[in-house]
Amino acid sequence: MGSEVDPVTSLVISNFGGMMPRYGVQQIPPQAAALVENAILLSGELRGLHTKQRVIDLRSVEYPIARVYRAQYSNGGASWITFSDDTVDMVKGPLTNDAFDRYYITSEADKPRMNPLARLANGDPSYLLGVPSPFNAPTVIPDDSGTFEDRVVTRAYIYTFVSVYGEEGVPSDATIAEGKDDDVWQLSGMDTTVPDAAERNITHKNIYRTITASSGSVAFQFVAQIPLAQSTFNDNLDTEEVGANSVITSFNHDVPPPDLHGVVAHPNGFLVGFRGRDLYFSKPYLPHAWPVDYVLSTVDPIKGLGIFGTSIVVATDGFPYVATGVRPDQMTFTKAQTAEPCISGRRGVVSMPFGVYYPTDDGLFLIGPNGFSLATTQLITKREWQRDFSPWSLQAVRWQNQYVGFYDFSSGLMFDPSEPTAALVKLASVWEHSVIQQDPFSGAVWLVEDNIVYEWNPAFGVPTTYRWVSKEFVTPKPVNFGACKFEGGLISRPPSGGIPPPGGTPIPPEQGEDFEDFNEFRFGYPLNPINFAPLITVRKATTLPGFVPPPPILKENSAPFHKSPLYRLGPTEVLMTESTPFASVTDSYGDRQTRETLPVEMYFRMYADGTLVYEQQILDEGVYRLPSGYKAKRYQFEFEGTIELKSFKIAETGSELQVL
Repeated sequence: MGSEVDPVTSLVISNFGGMMPRYGVQQIPPQAAALVENAILLSGELRGLHTKQRVIDLRSVEYPIARVYRAQYSNGGASWITFSDDTVDMVKGPLTNDAFDRYYITSEADKPRMNPLARLANGDPSYLLGVPSPFNAPTVIPDDSGTFEDRVVTRAYIYTFVSVYGEEGVPSDATIAEGKDDDVWQLSGMDTTVPDAAERNITHKNIYRTITASSGSVAFQFVAQIPLAQSTFNDNLDTEEVGANSVITSFNHDVPPPDLHGVVAHPNGFLVGFRGRDLYFSKPYLPHAWPVDYVLSTVDPIKGLGIFGTSIVVATDGFPYVATGVRPDQMTFTKAQTAEPCISGRRGVVSMPFGVYYPTDDGLFLIGPNGFSLATTQLITKREWQRDFSPWSLQAVRWQNQYVGFYDFSSGLMFDPSEPTAALVKLASVWEHSVIQQDPFSGAVWLVEDNIVYEWNPAFGVPTTYRWVSKEFVTPKPVNFGACKFEGGLISRPPSGGIPPPGGTPIPPEQGEDFEDFNEFRFGYPLNPINFAPLITVRKATTLPGFVPPPPILKENSAPFHKSPLYRLGPTEVLMTESTPFASVTDSYGDRQTRETLPVEMYFRMYADGTLVYEQQILDEGVYRLPSGYKAKRYQFEFEGTIELKSFKIAETGSELQVL
């Protein structure tokens, strides 16, 4: 059941929802909240997120960690790879059974690179990504030793560089020569070095020559592989033998541009990156090759990339785009009709199964299967969005199906597009960090602080303190709520012992349960209201059905006007002080002061016509008497704590409360 105010002026909140700042505190739906901090609401219950939990201590790293990756081996092992550059992006290679466990790295401060995991784990420097083309064409001279005078042919020869990982680059320029088919064709002058040789692992050259098929088509087919240091080769292979070899496929294996960055992995086996206004694609399953004829261009500079399905979202300084297709050479490029600039850079772009989200001036923008839309338009206006969440500095990740973003390295937001009633929650100042990332292997969210990696909201962690403030309920007439009850992760009865009504003798701890039995019965029995305060008329000699007589020491419980007829078994008040380490916060829901108490479990506050009229620490699921002596039409309720809350009930009288 949701939340409602009924004709007898009682209220039940049993489905705790998220914030909707777009609306006033009286206009939001009954289950929505005027404010939610550090709560997870996916179950409908009110639960606190968990405090961060240490994953690994990397303080042995000599520099401040700006990015960290858990690179996973094919056999299940893993190594932690760290970077001092916060613009680094690292993705695992697309080959499922890559014997080298290669990773691909881009950065705004360096050229694109590749490194096998073994080298990364050992701290060895990465290699430049891509294989360059040779500078010199081969020299080709047939030696005229052949005997096939009637078989004079024209051949073209090329060669390519090949890395130790089998990566092949763009071929050299072709050299054409004429000779007898069975001559020894002498090749020389081939390059024996490559540019930036120390940053590459080029070990061989592949040689190709043309073969003319019976159909008249001409193709370059493999002849031989020779070491990089070898500059000559004598080709005495016959045409039939070479004709059975493979055809060259690396004509468009261009190296990526030196300023390529923002790399992401497409599910169809290719990588995507950008520079300026240009979007680059690698060849499928050949991440060293970035054909220039695959490049797509945008009107505005690209800020970041995201992927849903087989579509690539391109967030820019102006109009966003979507590149859709299963092959990089067959992409359809669609431009939005209106400009929706990404204002936070690529760290604010988050990919979800149902679309890609990024922050704009107006809210979180969504690009998905249904097109382009403002995802938060029903929750928040431009004013609250910019005032409360600083979208220009949002750094975000995906957690389950939620967008989790921080704007000052401790405060942020959690947005769940799949749960409309729990969509927006504030994250408030308990997750200090300098880096936020998602582990692609586990889906966990990491926070890095002082070179220690923590998991954000671990499944089994210490609950943090949540805060949930209801809408402002308006009753049909001025009322005085007299009692309330809580259900959730609380004990079902208060601890034995307690404090009796004012002037009484302390209740012995061993008799606490008997006094609770009395209170439970008393709440179910009709009360005699005078001036809105109940008078009790039950004596210990009652014979009413179901009544359990209190112990002999219990005297007749006669209460004066405006006093409670019940024995108080729980804490009597929350002590307010300025001497404790809790932070002091002032906001629109009243002045919240520091408090000197036992560790917080849950506090309840009630505001009547904008004034705080009741504050109580809640330790059990018993009934709580509310103060009398006033009436109000506007009520608002606040819950703050660490324990789960399933429902909250409030009514004018105890008898009304029992039937809710």
